Amino acid sequence: MIINGDIAAAALWCCLGEDHPDPITLDDVSEIIFYGLNEYLVLKKIQITDAGGSMVIHTLSAFFSLAVTLMLGTPTELELTHNTSCYHSDVFAMIGTLFFWIYWPSFNSALIDTEGFQQERAIMNTVLSIAASCASAFAASKNATLAGGVAMGTRCNLAICSAASITLGLVVGIKSTAGYYYVTPRTEHFLRAHDTCGILNLHGMPGVIGGFAGAIVTFLRPMTSMELVLRASTRRALFGWYQLLAIMSSIGIGTISGFLVGFLIKSKLFSQQKLKFDDEECNV
Repeated sequence: MIINGDIAAAALWCCLGEDHPDPITLDDVSEIIFYGLNEYLVLKKIQITDAGGSMVIHTLSAFFSLAVTLMLGTPTELELTHNTSCYHSDVFAMIGTLFFWIYWPSFNSALIDTEGFQQERAIMNTVLSIAASCASAFAASKNATLAGGVAMGTRCNLAICSAASITLGLVVGIKSTAGYYYVTPRTEHFLRAHDTCGILNLHGMPGVIGGFAGAIVTFLRPMTSMELVLRASTRRALFGWYQLLAIMSSIGIGTISGFLVGFLIKSKLFSQQKLKFDDEECNV
């Protein structure tokens, strides 16, 4: 239960500075509820492979927060002047990134069965993928060093070659870095959704890519002798489509619930923050 609670807390959104402290509790509790609903639907009913939560945690959280920020509106030029970092914030962010980098393999393998070296396989695949994404991210920019760990969550416990894990890390590292330069400005301009922490690039896109990678692995995995005897190719293909259905479920539930929560906290029932990104107003 402690591990499940910790993973549920990881699904909280990252629209920092754009909301008054009063509705933050509603935001947090609401997303945990929708996270639990999506997890039950995807893992218990559809029964797809998502050991590290690429779709259940990261994809749902990213689209939930993006929908909430869309309802909250775009910050003004005056408000954006407060949306800056400082030395101690950068230091704490770097320390947090290092801890994430070290413990992400254990995070992906926390709820995996120990039978058949699945946990060891999950740790190895995650290390290879996150190292590749880190290398590609630093080659292109300083962002997205953790994207490989997000993407590998879907298939970290599957028997895949090391080259596939490294390739996935390289792809999501470059894709996530490119998102900061090309996707985020267009999202703010056309959709008027301000992504403070870049959650769409670091969690949303790698989660979706990891979900598609899991579906591809399911479709292309060589059949075992038992599957050949039982003629289970049709059933295996069905599981591949279930993987794709889980992506749509996470995106859909996250987006719709984000719109609902954003509409509610934007109403007169809650206090509105007068100036976004103003720490003094939040008594920080």
